Amino acid sequence: MNSRTPDITRTTIMVLVIGVLLAASLWTMAPFIGSLVWATTIVIATWPLLLSVQRKVGGSRALATTIMTLFMLVIFIVPFWMAIGALLDASAQGADLVRSYMKEGLGPPPSWVSGVPFVGDRLTTQWQELAAGGPEAFAAKAQPYMRSVAAWLVAVTGGLGGVFLHFLLTVILSAVLYAQGEAAAAGVIAFARRLAGDRDQLSFVRARSWAVVAVAAQSPAAAVSLG
Repeated sequence: MNSRTPDITRTTIMVLVIGVLLAASLWTMAPFIGSLVWATTIVIATWPLLLSVQRKVGGSRALATTIMTLFMLVIFIVPFWMAIGALLDASAQGADLVRSYMKEGLGPPPSWVSGVPFVGDRLTTQWQELAAGGPEAFAAKAQPYMRSVAAWLVAVTGGLGGVFLHFLLTVILSAVLYAQGEAAAAGVIAFARRLAGDRDQLSFVRARSWAVVAVAAQSPAAAVSLG
């Protein structure tokens, strides 16, 4: 019997190609991993609530998923949307106020400024000096701080925008998992069985039993579908 010599070059290239594909897949999935973990955690924790809603709406998984998704939108997305809107409104009003001061100058200090503890008299004196200098003095004094404030607003708005997109993606992934929860759980079990193979069937049976018990604690129906 002639033994075939393995093609080392071909094997090495195949391993490199598979490694590059895995790295590219992980790089592509990196922005979604955090949202996927959060979505999985939320769906597992609220799965009994989904089943309860599904029973109350006549057994429709689509309608139950829609209700749960809308509930999550109200809980997570609406507050962030309102916060971003309030921040943008405040920044627009602040910009209009600064432009007004730069055009007309700073008026006399309000009466409450002098009542500020420890620094009230000093603030009043500096305010009066700045107001006496007219619009040019106010513009020269405020210009260094305006750049810092603008940079801070951009950073805060961008950060809130990123958090908003993260939560929105989490809600979308949660809706997908709600709709296909049993299929996703079955896929995890199939993947574990594929990794175990025929060499360690006893360990796989134990792991599968633990998985079914864990799912049963959250959802008896899902445990039956997996068992």
